[in-house]
Amino acid sequence: MPEAQTIVPWLSLILLVLIWIWYRQNVVVAAPSKRKPNRQARQRLHKQRGEQRKQMSSSKREAMVVSDPEGLSARGPDNEDREVPEALQNLTLSTLSGLDSEVRDRLQDVCANIPEPHPIQKQLAAGFDSPDALVEAVVSDAGLTANILRTVNSASFALVAPITSIRHAITYLGVSVVQGLVAKASVEASGDQGSEEQQMAVAKIWQSASVASAFAQMLGQELGVERPSVLATKALFANLGDVAIVLGFDDGWCGYTNGKGLAERVLVQQQVAGVDAAALGTLLAQHWGLPDEISQALECSYLPLLDVQDEGAASTPEFLDNVLMYLSCRIGERATYQNLRDIGDFDLADGENIDVFFLPQHLDNVGAARLAQLFQNAAFRRKCNRLLGGFS
Repeated sequence: MPEAQTIVPWLSLILLVLIWIWYRQNVVVAAPSKRKPNRQARQRLHKQRGEQRKQMSSSKREAMVVSDPEGLSARGPDNEDREVPEALQNLTLSTLSGLDSEVRDRLQDVCANIPEPHPIQKQLAAGFDSPDALVEAVVSDAGLTANILRTVNSASFALVAPITSIRHAITYLGVSVVQGLVAKASVEASGDQGSEEQQMAVAKIWQSASVASAFAQMLGQELGVERPSVLATKALFANLGDVAIVLGFDDGWCGYTNGKGLAERVLVQQQVAGVDAAALGTLLAQHWGLPDEISQALECSYLPLLDVQDEGAASTPEFLDNVLMYLSCRIGERATYQNLRDIGDFDLADGENIDVFFLPQHLDNVGAARLAQLFQNAAFRRKCNRLLGGFS
């Protein structure tokens, strides 16, 4: 009997351990798959898509974004079907691979006739290793330094105390904001280019690019992009093709009055130049010898305007940069041409704004869908609005 009394508790303990092991294997471990089947499925799908993308040729990647000729509905992240606007159904973007030699030669001549950029713009495109490098480049040009200090001390930035140096401006405003101001000031320092209408249009374009660059840096940091400063530089030069349209064609500036939207502007660009600004900007960047990252970003800069047929390519880090650059440029345009001063008024679900029709879908594909809610967050909204106010 004493032995039985000793064995029974051990048998009970062993039985409890066996029950606990069975419970862990069949209930607890299985629970996550029951709660989050979509997440695991999406991970497998993204892996498959990534493998498919590696097998794509460069020519296929150029054609991965096309208009929807049959008017198929677009499915957004909320899983509600929406009818694609007719203007987007009939829109086709230009591709460099689709240009014949005669058209390419004509566009190369246009690029050759556009005045060379201020030397510091090429330095901006190449990127600065540190804020110190940016300071050194700017202060070597007294005219640029005076222009930037005059701008940052204007009523637009509403500073409590005056900024007295470029280094102070970088510390207070951030590198991306100062880079945008440098780009804009360098254009003004280059002297008169074209007619009065062309000069006004170019000034607006660089103003928009400055806002876009600052927002690209902010959004990149918020979403943990690996190199937000590079994203900001891409956004700063995303409008290079617009500059080429305005300065290279007599009537090119007409598409930049009254704040035309991108979809409408693309049609004007193709009518005037035979290609859209994304394609022409790529050629100009190559002609000026800008880094490959800039020309590649320019070539893809309009893709988020339309639907992405290759879903594997639409979920990559490269496309995340592309989407954030596109979003930042649309914010820059709204701020410049329509006086946007409250980011909360930039509604990604605005059915009237066809330029952002596919953006919710693209943001969802790259894991950035929360940006729509972020724009309504009080703290982030104040941060964005301070930035917008500085460029007014």
